[in-house]
Amino acid sequence: MKVKAIKLGFYDNLRRREGVIFEIKDESHFSKKWMERVDIPSQGEPVPTVNMEDEEGIPKQRGNPNWRKKE
Repeated sequence: MKVKAIKLGFYDNLRRREGVIFEIKDESHFSKKWMERVDIPSQGEPVPTVNMEDEEGIPKQRGNPNWRKKE
């Protein structure tokens, strides 16, 4: 079953951020506290994805870019 995280949650040893669509292995794993069911798109419809770019098309920075710098 495909679900969407509506709040930050944890499933299958991964942190699921708000807006991420993922698949759960069993319907008993569903949590109405932080998930909502997602309709499977019919053929030809684009599948929603997580946008890793900002409004200007620049990739978002992840982590600390200065972690290797030594002073």
